[in-house]
Amino acid sequence: MDGIKIRDIRNGDWYWIHKVIYERYAEKIGALGLALYNAYAYYADRQAKCFPTQKTIAKKLGIGRRTVQKLNKILEENGLIRIESGKEKGRANTIYLLRVGCSEEAQGCASDPHPSAHEGHTVNKNKNNRKELTIDPSKEGGDGRHTFGNEDVNSLISFLKERMGLKKLDGSERQNRRYCWLCLRKFGSREVVEKLIEMGARSKFHSQNLTSFRYLYNHGVKIANELRGKMNRVAIIK
Repeated sequence: MDGIKIRDIRNGDWYWIHKVIYERYAEKIGALGLALYNAYAYYADRQAKCFPTQKTIAKKLGIGRRTVQKLNKILEENGLIRIESGKEKGRANTIYLLRVGCSEEAQGCASDPHPSAHEGHTVNKNKNNRKELTIDPSKEGGDGRHTFGNEDVNSLISFLKERMGLKKLDGSERQNRRYCWLCLRKFGSREVVEKLIEMGARSKFHSQNLTSFRYLYNHGVKIANELRGKMNRVAIIK
C-alpha cells in the first residue's frame, strides 16, 4: 500500500448517494439514468434540491437535451426525483432528490440491524458541509415510520378511486402514495386535494385523465384555474 493514496471522506472532495440507488434502481434507470442522478446529487444543496439547466447537464454528461428529458421522466416515475417547473418564473427547473430506502411499502429490502451503514450523504468542497440527500416525511408532514402511510393518504386514495369509478389507479401503489403525499404538501390539506379531485371529475377533459395522483400533482393548479368560475374558489398553495 506504500505510495498508494486511497480516498479520504474527510477531505471534502466527495459526494455520496444512498446505496439503495445502485442496489435496487440501477437496472431500472440504466447507466445514463444513474449518471444523471449522480449529477443531481453533485449539485444538490442542504434541502436536497438543485437547479442545473438541461443544457449544463447535457454538456457534462455528453448527451442530448432530449435524452436528459427522457431520463428525467424515468427518474421521476421511479420516485427518485421530483421536478418543479420554473418556466412560468423564467428560471431553470428545481430538481428535488426524494427520500429512498426500505419501508413496509418497498419490496426486496432485507432487514438491516445497522441501517446507518446504508445512509447516503453528499459532501461539497467544504469538508464540514455534509448533507443528507433526502426529504424526510417526519419533518415534512408525512408519516415518519411508514413513508407516505398516513391516514390522509389512505383516505385520498380511496376517495379518488370511488369518485372516478376505478378499481385500481394507474401506476404502482407506491408511486400513487408518493404523489398523493406530494399533493398534500403542494396543496396544503386533504380537503383541498379532495376538492381538486371533485373539480377534475366534473371536467370533460380531466375526467378522462384523472386516473392517478401523479396526474393530479402535475395538473392540479390547471384544474383549479380552468374551473374557478364554475365552482367555489379553492385556495391553492403553490
